[in-house]
Amino acid sequence: MEKNIPMQNLTFPNITANNEYSDLNQLVIDIWNNKSGQVTVIETITDDLVKVLNKKIINTGDMLIQIFKDTPFRLKLPDSDINIQRRELRFLVKLYERN
Repeated sequence: MEKNIPMQNLTFPNITANNEYSDLNQLVIDIWNNKSGQVTVIETITDDLVKVLNKKIINTGDMLIQIFKDTPFRLKLPDSDINIQRRELRFLVKLYERN
């Protein structure tokens, strides 16, 4: 069953700044699938996440957040178990605070 979560209710605990002075952060999403031979499942999930997050603008009133694809942004990761399919998506998150 597919679950839709509104963007304002999402949390990204693994967003880390590139350095302590940066307001440009990297968001890394790991996607795992354990269905061997069913590459369409993981690719559909990956495509859907890219459609939702790429060029996303969130305005909270106090802050403006922009999310866009990093370079490279979509990686196929190897796994020791041949039945496991993995993808990694990389996005840049730009934060603008309102003064």
